[in-house]
Amino acid sequence: MLALLTLTLQMRKYAPIWDQLKKTGRCKIANIPADRVARIVQAVRKEKWRDLGFKYLQAEAGRDMRLDVKVDTELDTIEFYLVDANNTITVESLGG
Repeated sequence: MLALLTLTLQMRKYAPIWDQLKKTGRCKIANIPADRVARIVQAVRKEKWRDLGFKYLQAEAGRDMRLDVKVDTELDTIEFYLVDANNTITVESLGG
């Protein structure tokens, strides 16, 4: 007899942040306790690192997407950005 294996996909805790980053290129989170900031940043970086499909698609397009983070301790917010590390500004691109 064949045994059927049922897989249940569970949403990882920080996956919704990574999903929004992929869709819009930025994600802002508010009301973050100061002691959790480093953990959240590390977890989102891990989500990016684990997403092989995203890496493959970006490599095909000739992009190297970098995850930038802006932390505002006064407002208790974290803002994530996806930035193309290969995108450099030249005088020609500015029309000069």
